[in-house]
Amino acid sequence: MNILVVDDIPLVGQLIREMLEELGGHRVTVAEGKEHALQILEESHREIDTLITDLNMPKGIEGWELIQLVRVRWPHVGCVLMSGRVEQALELIGGSDTVQVLAKPVRFQDFSKVLKPQISEPVA
Repeated sequence: MNILVVDDIPLVGQLIREMLEELGGHRVTVAEGKEHALQILEESHREIDTLITDLNMPKGIEGWELIQLVRVRWPHVGCVLMSGRVEQALELIGGSDTVQVLAKPVRFQDFSKVLKPQISEPVA
């Protein structure tokens, strides 16, 4: 699975990359914000299966706004929203069954659980 991780804190992005790669079988790209993430998606959107993004990013756009853009432009990309404020994230997604929420700090087993449904879904 090809995963795009978006977090404005480079160290967090790298730690998430390491966890996902340790799960095995994943190619992980890390972006530090919306512009970089959108550039990656524009260049390789057919290769990206899943977007994992932080909810709160101070550099212009929040993770939920990024997910909304991705769902419109690249509907085949699965979306996961990470947040230290799970209630806020759940309220934002409004019961959407196409976006999953992970509580930060994220544990290794959390990624395993959230990615299994993504793996079994056919990619258009």
